[in-house]
Amino acid sequence: MWHSNPENRIEEPDNQLVLHTLLRSTDSSGKVSASFVHIQGLHRPLITHSELRIYLVVSGSMDFLLNTTERVSLAKGDALTINAGTLYQLEGRGEYYVVNVPGFQDGDDVYF
Repeated sequence: MWHSNPENRIEEPDNQLVLHTLLRSTDSSGKVSASFVHIQGLHRPLITHSELRIYLVVSGSMDFLLNTTERVSLAKGDALTINAGTLYQLEGRGEYYVVNVPGFQDGDDVYF
């Protein structure tokens, strides 16, 4: 189980996950942000306005649906890059790192 400073822990019941902030956008002059995530179910569909989002699965498995037509399955050690403007959702059980370039800002994600 992942342990971190409680102030860096964000629970998102609507996305069935717990996120642990590792690197905030403000720590890198807005260039990058990174989080460690534990998911147990379905993450709501969204579009990101970050230029690039990278997922790296460290345990379990994840299924992504990109632009409502392309399915991508990831397992431990797999990575996926998602470009800005891509509609996607994911479902899985496990843990992953997610990196945003530039760093995540409030309002970057639009949920559907």
